[in-house]
Amino acid sequence: MSGKSSLLKDISIIVGVALVVLVVVYLQRGNFRKIKVGEEAPDFTLYSVDGRKVTLSSFRGRVVLLNFWATWCNPCKEEIPSLNSLSEIMRGKNFVILAVSEDNRGADAVIPFIRKFNVKFPVLLDPSRKVGTLYSIGGVPETFLIDTSGKIRYKFIGPKNWSSKEMVSFIERYLK
Repeated sequence: MSGKSSLLKDISIIVGVALVVLVVVYLQRGNFRKIKVGEEAPDFTLYSVDGRKVTLSSFRGRVVLLNFWATWCNPCKEEIPSLNSLSEIMRGKNFVILAVSEDNRGADAVIPFIRKFNVKFPVLLDPSRKVGTLYSIGGVPETFLIDTSGKIRYKFIGPKNWSSKEMVSFIERYLK
């Protein structure tokens, strides 16, 4: 009997250690904090699909719609037409859409997608998902509205109709 109880004790210890390791990894993935509305948007630099280095802070003074998405995400596909329309509606204004692809295949997955959907705004590549982790995204699509001073003003979870009158009016409030 002592052999069985010793084995059960060993298994319990192994399971306990494994759970602690999983909790630590989970917490580190989110950098121990969640991004909050009103905070300064964390800066980052990524490459665009055309190979340019793009840094978020270079858009200071403009309203930024920071959209996290992936080619395999059906809700992301659904919102692309309204993002394209919003890009057209806001042309010439102090506004930019930055779409951050979370595809781990990078440009190989993204370039055919943006051609198929005729994406009209900058697309950045985050194949390692470091920026997605920095922003504590829980899935895609997730979108952050960043004001001209670099502060996060709103976090949207899930697909939206970005070109609706209500959404355009909401975004335009931050242009002033």
